[in-house]
Amino acid sequence: MGTGESVNDGDPARRHGLDRQHCPCAACTDEFTGELRIKPDSVPMFLGVNDVEAVGRYGIRFRWSDGHDTGIYSFTLLRNKFCRCPVCKAREK
Repeated sequence: MGTGESVNDGDPARRHGLDRQHCPCAACTDEFTGELRIKPDSVPMFLGVNDVEAVGRYGIRFRWSDGHDTGIYSFTLLRNKFCRCPVCKAREK
């Protein structure tokens, strides 16, 4: 299910706080420390989500417009790190 949207207020990935700079793949994020490996200026300024793919019952994979598609965003990661809904925000308190 491709979105074909660019990064702007209407982009579903941006609207939910997702950012290519927070990709959870091993090339972008250290798997042991969680520290980001990717340099912010290495990510194109204008970037969108070309496609979103379900990965089993585990999570989803974004296909970014720069060709990067190796990060799997687990549902747990999405809920704990990126979700801004009232239920998840209340859990943080």
